[in-house]
Amino acid sequence: MGADVTVPRTAADTLCDSAMDSLEILEKRLREIEEKIRQAKLQLPAHSIKPPVMITLLDLEDERDAILEQIGSIKKKNSTKNK
Repeated sequence: MGADVTVPRTAADTLCDSAMDSLEILEKRLREIEEKIRQAKLQLPAHSIKPPVMITLLDLEDERDAILEQIGSIKKKNSTKNK
């Protein structure tokens, strides 16, 4: 029968795959961070929140925001490549 034909991959193909892998990793990390934020909020007392607890929550929210920014950047790059 016919031989399998392998199409050479371009650098753009490799970058696109790499970006998709990164996107999946970031989205997984985002889900993990959002779960940690949810858990941290459940542990907040109604009154007299202690600074270390609040700092932990704020750090998690900062990390979430940074991940969302990275995801947005990757999606923007991917959408401009597809045009």
